[in-house]
Amino acid sequence: MYPLSADEVSLGTLMPDQKSFLYVKSNYNKPPTIMRYANGVEREVFQSNTGDKEASLLTMRKIDFNTSKGVPLKGLLYYPVEFDPQKKYPMIVGIYEMMRNQSSRYLRDGFSGRVEGMNIRYYLKRGYFVYLPDITYDSRGSGRSALDAVESSLAALETLPFIDFRRVGLMGHSHGGYETNFIATQSTKFAAYIGGAGNSDLVRSYHSFNYDYFSPFYWQFEEQQYRMYRSFAEDKKLYIDNSPIYHAEKVTSPILLWTGTEDKNIVWEQSMEFYLGLRRNNKKVIALFYKDGHSFDSRINREDLYIRISDWFDYHLKGIPKDWIQRMSQ
Repeated sequence: MYPLSADEVSLGTLMPDQKSFLYVKSNYNKPPTIMRYANGVEREVFQSNTGDKEASLLTMRKIDFNTSKGVPLKGLLYYPVEFDPQKKYPMIVGIYEMMRNQSSRYLRDGFSGRVEGMNIRYYLKRGYFVYLPDITYDSRGSGRSALDAVESSLAALETLPFIDFRRVGLMGHSHGGYETNFIATQSTKFAAYIGGAGNSDLVRSYHSFNYDYFSPFYWQFEEQQYRMYRSFAEDKKLYIDNSPIYHAEKVTSPILLWTGTEDKNIVWEQSMEFYLGLRRNNKKVIALFYKDGHSFDSRINREDLYIRISDWFDYHLKGIPKDWIQRMSQ
């Protein structure tokens, strides 16, 4: 048994003497440390990232909020480095599903992150708030449920005077990319969006074959991640109503789409379809297509993506000129 801890504890191993454990402890502001626990005493064995003195300066606050259905959820609000309560800051919201379990996850530097394409520490050092709210689902469908949870999570922050709610961006990847795509068609709360490798047409996806799982896709809608709990034949309106492509004309803020052309999970054509739908309705949209998979293996692609995502938010939330965005937006 491990000692009780507010830190994340993982990779536990029982030692050959059967009397002690080795495990790894970390927190969002504490690098991973190998610990040994024996005879009721915890002892540090090895500390990683000893040069990361900046981690201890990071600040995170847990936010409580309820959906319109009264479901209690949490959000993780990370503060900018050198935070000044007299200033107003832009904020980036990253979504997937339940995010509260990230509260004690060590925030590493580099081209990695809980939300693909977003390194939290990078944005904190550049004067952004970062917010990771929980999302829960109900009979309204994945898109409608996500919209409710995310907008409810923002309402819980409205009393904080140092967040500039005119400069808030939303991003997600995979299922979070789908949720971002849908929210972009319904919300007026965000100044910019980034949807990565996300579905846009649930009707098409439902009737497709998923080569990652090597099975028809409909089981993910009826029983798994999309949580529709009804077949398309039983409730066609539900699938159409939760499909971003059927609401493309309602998007009010610029959106950056990205995907891998070798993605076998969410095929790249889903991003292309949404891109074309947005272009047809004269919306501000740029789409990036990389020769890569659902999550990028190529370091070159990953670095390029992270830089372009940073550029997108700097351009739309901070007003910093970026030539490629201006050129591709014409």
